Amino acid sequence: MLSEKFICAKKEYCTIKNHVNAPVLRKNFCINSLPERVEITVCGLGFYKIYVNGTEITASQLAPYISNPNDIVYYQKYDLKQYIKIGKNCVSFLLGNGMLNCIGGYIWKFDEADYRSAPKLAFALEIDGKIIEADESVKVHGSAITFDDLRAGERYDARLELNGWNSADFDDSQWDNAIMAIPPKGEKRIGIHHPIAIVDEIKPVKIVKGNGGYIYDFGINTAGIVRLKINGKSGQQIKLIHSEIVNDGKADLSNISFEGFTLEDYNQCIIYTCKDGYQTYQPSFTFMGFRYVYVVGITEKQATNELLTMLVMHSDIKRIADFNCSDDTLNTIYKNAMNSLTSNFQYFLMDCPQREKNGWMGDNYLSANQALLNYDCENSLREWLYNVRKAQLPSGKLPGVIPTSGFGYKWGNGPAWDGALVELPFQSYRYTGDKEIIKENADAILKYLKYMQSMLNEDGTASFGLGDWCQVGVKAVEDFSTPLVITDTIICMDICLKSGIMFKAINDYENERYCSDLYFRLKKAFRDNCITPDMYITGRTQTGLAMALYYGLFESYEKPLVIKNLIQLIKEKNYHFDVGVLGARVLFRTLADNGYPDLALELIETPTFPSYAYHLKFGATSLFESFYEIDERFYPISGIHPDILSQNHHFWGDISAFFIEYFAGIKVNPYYDDCNNIVIQPVFVEKLDYAAAYRDTAFGRISVKWKKVGESKIIIETDIPAQYTATLILPDGKEYKISGQQTNCNYYTEGGTENGIA
Repeated sequence: MLSEKFICAKKEYCTIKNHVNAPVLRKNFCINSLPERVEITVCGLGFYKIYVNGTEITASQLAPYISNPNDIVYYQKYDLKQYIKIGKNCVSFLLGNGMLNCIGGYIWKFDEADYRSAPKLAFALEIDGKIIEADESVKVHGSAITFDDLRAGERYDARLELNGWNSADFDDSQWDNAIMAIPPKGEKRIGIHHPIAIVDEIKPVKIVKGNGGYIYDFGINTAGIVRLKINGKSGQQIKLIHSEIVNDGKADLSNISFEGFTLEDYNQCIIYTCKDGYQTYQPSFTFMGFRYVYVVGITEKQATNELLTMLVMHSDIKRIADFNCSDDTLNTIYKNAMNSLTSNFQYFLMDCPQREKNGWMGDNYLSANQALLNYDCENSLREWLYNVRKAQLPSGKLPGVIPTSGFGYKWGNGPAWDGALVELPFQSYRYTGDKEIIKENADAILKYLKYMQSMLNEDGTASFGLGDWCQVGVKAVEDFSTPLVITDTIICMDICLKSGIMFKAINDYENERYCSDLYFRLKKAFRDNCITPDMYITGRTQTGLAMALYYGLFESYEKPLVIKNLIQLIKEKNYHFDVGVLGARVLFRTLADNGYPDLALELIETPTFPSYAYHLKFGATSLFESFYEIDERFYPISGIHPDILSQNHHFWGDISAFFIEYFAGIKVNPYYDDCNNIVIQPVFVEKLDYAAAYRDTAFGRISVKWKKVGESKIIIETDIPAQYTATLILPDGKEYKISGQQTNCNYYTEGGTENGIA
């Protein structure tokens, strides 16, 4: 049972100017004998923690799922049988603000949400068929959390702790009674997403006395919280400021602040007030993106290695792929990409764990392939799509962020962002063969296609969204050089192509034909309006040519000149890439597909700006949001204010999929017709002596390793589950069917009679 009876401690809700303590709530119940069945369903908005007889049993960090409660209200179910006893029992809760009262979300208009309120709770406790729901008999009190917000941080006063408050024997007779609250409007639902978990604990690698405090360096820029352990004195106030950058002996938050909006001590800030003696604390209702914690308010004696522990947290998705090679630079880039992907995977893919924490559609569009290739995350992406469909307007229009309370419909959307509605189910179907995700989204996809068609220009092209975002080195993110009509029209074509494949998979041939017709009309419009006589693309950019090549805008006889033109554009940039996130997703693939894999590798790891390797010189352990030439303070040498330089972002991370699919050569369902179709097609480059990767599937692990032996021989080792028959394609065009246990293949780069299976 999912109860609709919501209660709260008080009507007043927390703001920056008026802090309101997070409430605790408790309900006693008695049983005379142990029941056969005792379960509870819970919805705590915005976040909650649940305890039974003093034991916390919360299923996830930041429970429940982050959503717009006008759209979907998430519940979770718990089996309480192992926690209860004969006699008096207590189920109790701690509530946080979460999305219901998103105090730090004013940039994206969450502060104007009509659902904003004090935290509220619903539960249905079932004991052998008897139902107990939340009502005015529940006792309530303020907790030691005096302020909490997903983005701003948390404040905690240990002197206000209520010892034993969640145990059955606690005396709550002086507590207030709960009051009935207005229930949220959204659909009640139990999700299928992965929970958020603390997946690792990291001790500081360095502690430095700074300017007015101590700097704790954890050696990696990732997402999570810290655990504080201290022998403190009552009233001692400790401030923990989480940052990616340290300058002048303290935290530098300029790269994750919004100038004119972000308030001091309300940006990734924890303020803890001690009680006397030894004490332990970790935040309940927030998470941070950070490498450093700047600690103010402790003595030199207290500044020990045990004071802080980083608790890494993200959705508990399973790693199912890996890559390594003879080049440590590539290995580090891949590792950083995986760190950025998981750092931003908090129920769904977010934009920056330290600043936005928004589910941007464009970010999910760009990272769908790398996420599903590297992690078993289909259910989490599928759940997020449920929220996407709820946010879609009757016209088919989509907002730029999910969840939203209204932001993102007028700005922040368009084909490359909206495309997440198609890309996520498409890539999920590609890897799993599961058609249910197509059926769930088919109506929404068709509705969007109709909307997309209505937005086309008179000449049949498209230009109604955002473009090649975050182009390297420009003064502002909107200053991309590739015309919007290029990127939007191509992305619209790709949306039609993939939608058609999915409609065909569910035997919806009428809508498959609709997609095909629209695809070819868009292609004709592009060719008529966007290709110059000398085989460049309007705007003459690397992104334009690479996208047009990758998405099939040129005929085969045109490609040699087009590729020559692309190489010329790269040469004009002194053999560096000059693209934004849309161009980066295809540039390296296009070069490798057309005989230039060594150039692709050179662009990736040339040590000079811009490149992926460039950031490694500054100690990067994650992927940055933008490519700018920076100084030792991490400030742009030229270009925009550093507030765009968040250093943990995943939408440049398709490079990780490129490494697996090209350098190692594992391609799962490359023709989008059969998820059991495996192609092994490694691309050999001069600089690599070996490359290896694996990818786990429903039938076992696919693994590939190749290594160079001598001047011209390459040995390719493969291991394919018996249920698959993979196709090994060599650079000379020869193909071999392989299956079962390890198979070796010899390939001679200069030709040889022994080419083939050993």
